Amino acid sequence: MRIILKPAGAATILVAFFILTVLLFRHNSEGSVRAAVTPEAGASSAAAGANVVQNPGFEDGYQPVQPYADKATLSGLTAGVWRDDSSWAHVTADYTQDHSVFHSGASSQRIEVHEVQPTGAIANVVQYVQELKLNKGVRYTASIWARADRPTQVELALRQAKEPFASYGNRIVTINSTWQQIRMEGTVSQDGATFLMVHLFQPTRVWLDDAAVVQQGS
Repeated sequence: MRIILKPAGAATILVAFFILTVLLFRHNSEGSVRAAVTPEAGASSAAAGANVVQNPGFEDGYQPVQPYADKATLSGLTAGVWRDDSSWAHVTADYTQDHSVFHSGASSQRIEVHEVQPTGAIANVVQYVQELKLNKGVRYTASIWARADRPTQVELALRQAKEPFASYGNRIVTINSTWQQIRMEGTVSQDGATFLMVHLFQPTRVWLDDAAVVQQGS
């Protein structure tokens, strides 16, 4: 039996063949595009190593100090997300947003420590902190830029935010009137929140700017 194609039938077959060709081409093109964008997975991994500190430049969100106990005498304004954690200690300190002294941006956090009483079984200290969500078992590098109006010891630390307050690492340096970056490393060994902490041990005026906590190896 012979099949005779009329002109209309032949045209229909040609149109169908053309549509099939277009669909196959689009399918292959989309596969190529997906293969081309696969490296973005690496970009996500790199993003995991970004600075996890919020408001690292102490630029905005300033709020009055909120003591949680009555041992310390505290006043002034702390940068958004940051807070004083010295209410338990016999200290006197004032916090200010300083628009005239800064490492970068438009302002820094100034802390003026007027008194640190040498009393009690636990040494009194001014603590300035930000609570972070870090990954257990991961090593981090923490840093902050600081300067002071006189030679002053400053401690930078990563520590468990709740009891038993496990220490993940710290570094104490002496700073002076020029900006200096303080850096330390630590591995998070406990579940739960972590404090990035700045400790001040003596009467002084200190400026803080450009804090960072970055996951290592990313």
